Amino acid sequence: MHQFPRFDRAVRCLRWMLTTAFVWCASIDAHADDAPANNTVGKSVLITVKTSSSIWAKSLDNRFIQELELTLDQFSIRSIAAQADFRALPFSKQLNLLKRRAERMGAVAAVWIDHDGPDHIEARLLTFGNNAVVLRTIRVNKSATALRELALTTLELLDPTQLSGLSNGKIHTTEIKIAESLPLHVPSDTLGRSRKSFDAALLVSTSGGSALYGHVGPSMKFGFGVGGEIQLPSGLFFSGLIWAGSGPYEVSRDTRLFLWGFLPELAAGYRLQLNAFSIGAMVGAGASWTLARITFNDFGPERVSFFRFAASAGLDLRYAVTNCVRLSLGFRTGVYAHREQFKRTSSDEIFLRTPFVDWCIIAGCVFLL
Repeated sequence: MHQFPRFDRAVRCLRWMLTTAFVWCASIDAHADDAPANNTVGKSVLITVKTSSSIWAKSLDNRFIQELELTLDQFSIRSIAAQADFRALPFSKQLNLLKRRAERMGAVAAVWIDHDGPDHIEARLLTFGNNAVVLRTIRVNKSATALRELALTTLELLDPTQLSGLSNGKIHTTEIKIAESLPLHVPSDTLGRSRKSFDAALLVSTSGGSALYGHVGPSMKFGFGVGGEIQLPSGLFFSGLIWAGSGPYEVSRDTRLFLWGFLPELAAGYRLQLNAFSIGAMVGAGASWTLARITFNDFGPERVSFFRFAASAGLDLRYAVTNCVRLSLGFRTGVYAHREQFKRTSSDEIFLRTPFVDWCIIAGCVFLL
């Protein structure tokens, strides 16, 4: 049985990369609530209300707060945790809870995620004035930039002209009358936003895999891919990548074989967003060019190149580390229309045949542009 030190090192490296990435993601979520507050000197205070109790929904709240901190740099973002049934409370009770917090913190407004549906997200923005309370519902279609759109819309609605007359965020309770003050903006002032018809992303991936069916000899191979992806609000996506890889290897007493090549690939699929996570399914097609370098004891080295057409299908799981960076882990199978084989000159024995079906594990990063 032959040993492949390069393969062992690659497996250890891939295992270390995945472990480090997921520990990093877990630590980000675990300490999301421990982030220090923004510098409050000369800034108005905006309250962000964490209304979620499940791990999945809490991640959505945390990412929304991160977007607000990046977008509303002229505000001091203060996060508070609401009671478990906050979203189900009548608005009068929500208002009383937030009013007391706003008075203590000198806040001019409060914002929270009110609904996370399969195709849209809704946030509520409550602004406090001397003579009225204004409630707005902001609705956006689900996409990779949905939370960014919510944050930008919040910034627009907190324009200084809309906050004129506020006395350092003080709320005059005698003047807050829900029946008279609130009908102005509840809930007909719902803003449907779709600033971009698609999202673009840069893909950087590494892969490792082997043969599944129809091969002879070793089949382990590794690759590196770079490409781009277009993501539509509906969940459909289209991608193009160029893979560069090496393997398999064959090292024996009288034969040395090394393969490397390129595989341009186009793919299409559908991605389901689950707060910080997303699951995607895809199908694709490509054409690989491979160069083989063969050395025998009695002659060599010899170089042989060949093309193969391939179809592929796969699944991947992505995790949002930040608003613009996703970690990705996927599984993919490929079916090839043509197979190459190599024989030993001394015995006419086939020592390597490329597979009809193979598989690979893909790990990488996605950068939203």
